[in-house]
Amino acid sequence: MAQPVNEKLVDYYRCPAEFAEFSVVGDLSQDSGYFQLGASGVVCYGRSSSGSRADLPLAPLYDTLADVEIIGSVPRLPFDPAEVVENLRLERYVGVADGGKKFASHPWGRNTYYAFRNFLPASWRRTIQKRYFRGWEKLIFPKWPVDRSVEWIMETLMALALKARGLEKIPFIWFWPDGLQSCVIVTHDVETLSGRDSCSALMDLDDSFGIKSSFQIIPEGRYPVSEELLNSIRRRGFEINVHDYNHDGRLYAGRGQFLRRAQRINEFARSFGATGFRSGSLYRNLDWYDAFEFSYDMSVPNVAHLEVQRGGCCTVMPYFIGRILELPLTTTQDYSLFYILGKNSIETWRTQIDLIIEKHGLASFNVHPDYLVERKALQGYTNLLQYLSGIRSERRFWMAVPREVDRWWRQRSEMRLVKQENGWRIEGNGSERARIAYASLSDNRLVYSVGRATETGIAKRAPAEADSPFYAIEVEGLRNARCEVSRAPQSHIYHQIGALITGADYRGLGVVRSLGRRGIPVCVLKRPGHRIAAVSKYVRSSEVWPPGDEAQRVDFLLDLAERKALKGWVLIPTDDEAVGLVARHHDILAKEFCLTVPKWEKLSWGCDKRQLNKLARELKVDQPWTVCPRDREEVAQLQCSFPVIIKPALREAYNPLTAAKAWPVVDRPSLIARYDEARSMMAPELIMIQEVIPGWGEAQFSYAALCQDGRPLASVVARRTRQYPMDFGRFSTYVETIDDPGVVQPSLRLLEAARYTGLVEVEFKRDPRDGRLKLLDVNPRVWGWHTLGSRVGVDFSYLLWRMVRGEAVPELHGGPGGRWIRMNTDFPVAVMEIMRGRLSLGDYLRSLGQPFEPAVFATDDPIPGLLEMPRLIYLFFRRLLPWSGWS
Repeated sequence: MAQPVNEKLVDYYRCPAEFAEFSVVGDLSQDSGYFQLGASGVVCYGRSSSGSRADLPLAPLYDTLADVEIIGSVPRLPFDPAEVVENLRLERYVGVADGGKKFASHPWGRNTYYAFRNFLPASWRRTIQKRYFRGWEKLIFPKWPVDRSVEWIMETLMALALKARGLEKIPFIWFWPDGLQSCVIVTHDVETLSGRDSCSALMDLDDSFGIKSSFQIIPEGRYPVSEELLNSIRRRGFEINVHDYNHDGRLYAGRGQFLRRAQRINEFARSFGATGFRSGSLYRNLDWYDAFEFSYDMSVPNVAHLEVQRGGCCTVMPYFIGRILELPLTTTQDYSLFYILGKNSIETWRTQIDLIIEKHGLASFNVHPDYLVERKALQGYTNLLQYLSGIRSERRFWMAVPREVDRWWRQRSEMRLVKQENGWRIEGNGSERARIAYASLSDNRLVYSVGRATETGIAKRAPAEADSPFYAIEVEGLRNARCEVSRAPQSHIYHQIGALITGADYRGLGVVRSLGRRGIPVCVLKRPGHRIAAVSKYVRSSEVWPPGDEAQRVDFLLDLAERKALKGWVLIPTDDEAVGLVARHHDILAKEFCLTVPKWEKLSWGCDKRQLNKLARELKVDQPWTVCPRDREEVAQLQCSFPVIIKPALREAYNPLTAAKAWPVVDRPSLIARYDEARSMMAPELIMIQEVIPGWGEAQFSYAALCQDGRPLASVVARRTRQYPMDFGRFSTYVETIDDPGVVQPSLRLLEAARYTGLVEVEFKRDPRDGRLKLLDVNPRVWGWHTLGSRVGVDFSYLLWRMVRGEAVPELHGGPGGRWIRMNTDFPVAVMEIMRGRLSLGDYLRSLGQPFEPAVFATDDPIPGLLEMPRLIYLFFRRLLPWSGWS
């Protein structure tokens, strides 16, 4: 049963009901048919109270917009828009528009095809399919390549509401979180054993472009589904959904069989931990969806000209079918594009993306791993990923997985705009990500603008003149007045919260890309010598981080917030000095920024190595022998074995010791000389002496996490296999994720005792003398290899962004097998290790043979990598040649 006439507009825009008052004029006809809404030719299907209705959507159709009346401030329509929209979304016109060609209605044809499908060569199947789809291009409705009829209807109603009430603008809740323009999801239906075995490689490919996707798994009959397969997908941050029952084409063959299969499908969904579903070959019977227990479905195409079951929902927005949210498939499937249409490019996909984004819709893709074994399909999909990655920031769309879209759309459906003294406020779960938008008429064209979560009120405007070229509705409702709606070029006004990154080295670059790829605006503060993050295409602007004392830098940040309108932006420091500054001036900076580090009293345990040493002793966490000598005399009398290191208790003030991280010394005279040198740079109480744990990269481990009050929300365990220098590393060059509970337990004890909140890396080294892990250091900030997390499904930067803004953060733990490399430092290190005989050439090449997360190079953001190339050459000669004695 159709909803009341006004509710569709309220549901679509989430605008106050007072602005969506419409009524139906006259008695609706008994018969349903096609008619037109406006001169632009928007096709509707349903009953009407004026004009005629056609059996087929062939021009000319009767234009009902000419019969709109406005009585007072209420538009009166010669049709029920709720009925028309439901007819389109639920495909109730099917059987009329397609001439009755419905493969699903011919069981003998369907059954025969599926009975022999697996025995037919691929070329034969394609011949049969091409013959079946012959003449598809003659179908005129839904409109190829994307049908946006529902969007045009809604925009027409909004324009009528503005015109009838003489309003300057009408507030509504923007379609997507954080004011993003539109949304893109990538999905993979896994149909065969070869497709199942290709899932890992496909995740590597998606990850290489910073894109997460969903995998629809057939639960019965096609291939074994192991828990190992499901866990491998989950660990990497991808999503699992159920794909049909056994993909035999008979899911909807009869009600009784369907109910039995639906029960089993629901059981598989619970077993998989899946909340979404897609049927095989996009077969569907929307009237039977009440038997499913899914949160969302993805089986309804926007235009089904190239699907076995014809039709299409004629919308690019999610919509509810009862309690199930439908995420329509709005683009052509890969198989149809490459093998039915025979395309060798992604121009069709690009055209569809443009049409969908123009209406701020959901661009959903379905690409099968089964077909990517062929070079043409693989190249086409790679080109799509590259294109999406390249336009992501510019077009400002939300790159999500289906469950995130489902969660957001459900939250938005429950939000409401509340009137306050000076404007409007959004209320409801998830409202912190919602934005108030406004629909208005500019030169009689409907335009949108997007503002903040709280905005000022709405203003009145004078009614348009009767001879307006686009509108000619007389305020008192003169019948037969002409009304047309056209769309203005996009000119949105955005006030989106972004991120300010203090640091432009490779650590900052990782943060920039993580947020920028999600359409979050980023500003970078750069220092001399550290500029690669500033040249990333994801950076909106950059500033020079000025020299001076802490007071001057705090003043600079406060001035920058005012000058650049950064109030409320997330401030992310990436080095020890900036972390300490933000922590010590937390109260004043928190007035302008959303901070990602706690106050100094909650942070100092991780920054001051003396406090860390004390905490570790109290918790009985093993650590190397360490001493903080009071003076030179105590150093001279130390009873210790060599080698040892001299390191600073705090690494905030820049000097040769803090830059080097530590100085190794091999005998007492060197120790005294180095201590004297360190004493000239810092107070003696800041100098620590520590034993050196023997061993190389295979003994170095880290526990990295995002914590809240000492509880890890997201984490990975890693081995820092190679570092520079190898004997005592200033930074890692090659890191890989592993499983090692022995690293996790002492880390959890430290973090829980400190009740730490924020990003943190806890470093250990396994002592070969007793086999015990020894605590080396804690980095309470972004660490060098943090982007490795995204390779295994834990994007630390983005999760930090969500946490500090009060958004939900799922508990995640990255699994083993991920690799990270900083090539410009790892290559010289590897060459030196090979020349020393500690690394074989074969082992080095094998370490590069697996997919890895590069620290700097990225196909969607190449300029920072190009900037690193000269540095790679310079460092090679600087580090390798002096060691070898070459000249």
